[in-house]
Amino acid sequence: MRNIRLAVVLFLPCFSLEVCLGQDVSRNDYQRAVIGAFGGLGDTPQKTAPDLTGGTWAVGTHSFAYSITYRQELRRRLSGSFTYVNQGHYDRHGFRTSHHSRDDAQVELLFAQRPFGGPVEFRIGGGPAYYSETEKTGDGAASFHNRQSFGLALSGMVDIDVARRVFIELQAHRHLVLNRYPSTNALVGVGYRWMRDDAEIGLAERRSEQFVRINYGVGTLNSARSESLRDSFQVAHEIDMSENFGTAVSYLREGSAPELNRQGLAIQAIARQDVGGVVTLGFGLGPYINADRSDFFERRNRISVDALFTAFLDFSVTDRVALSASTSRPRSLTTLRNKPMTDVYHLGLKFRLR
Repeated sequence: MRNIRLAVVLFLPCFSLEVCLGQDVSRNDYQRAVIGAFGGLGDTPQKTAPDLTGGTWAVGTHSFAYSITYRQELRRRLSGSFTYVNQGHYDRHGFRTSHHSRDDAQVELLFAQRPFGGPVEFRIGGGPAYYSETEKTGDGAASFHNRQSFGLALSGMVDIDVARRVFIELQAHRHLVLNRYPSTNALVGVGYRWMRDDAEIGLAERRSEQFVRINYGVGTLNSARSESLRDSFQVAHEIDMSENFGTAVSYLREGSAPELNRQGLAIQAIARQDVGGVVTLGFGLGPYINADRSDFFERRNRISVDALFTAFLDFSVTDRVALSASTSRPRSLTTLRNKPMTDVYHLGLKFRLR
């Protein structure tokens, strides 16, 4: 404990006063970055992953986890970030707990330092987070409850440069949730930076463009236990409003299972970023008007308005066709008992109309 205190005492002056830092910060001279990270490699329904692969630790068990982060530079050593974290399924390996799953969206301020202007950069920070959880409330298959709550996320990162724009990131997040259980994530990911010279060169302002996206895949129902959803399907019409922003209107069928057969329409605002003119990373968020055809949860044809969060990656094949991979999460805006929540995973094609 004494050594830990000594390390903190030595580190803080270096961090804030630059006593032991070089002056070359050209490697940190970026405008924004996108990072995708994962923990818990080797996690299966039968066994947990080795601790050294990371993941989530909560409620006495260990699960996989993944995150998607957008980071924007605000000052020389200050940045803001938005991160979505899926903290996994705690009962995935037969572990007996009433806590089924949790995910969150967190907004943080991060302070950064790069010792000696070298290839390694450290970040610490924190901020508010919005959490969504699923819990069992009894022994019946339909006995579960979705909860929403606010809390605090505390984070630390280590970025290791692979190239000027590409880096490996080690992440650690500690989640403190009001009147709920805490959790810890350890993740490893890859990030891409957009440097200042990239932004200054830029591209000429583009005209609005329209696209059709057709996706197919599977889903997971988060109720009393995890259930697979088959034949998930999505068709979307997207309009580019500017280089980095657009809108989308989509029909989503989350998939089919005895417990759920839900579909609906979503209207989302989209933020995206091109990487080298080949890869596009983006987020979508907006209202999702849906109805369930199954009566398992006693919600047959009842109309609900939820929020739909989507993260996607497009890979251009030609000027008019791109391969697409996406994950979507309908998020309940209420705490209605026995209101199902899902994760949806899609692969598909995106076509440019004009």
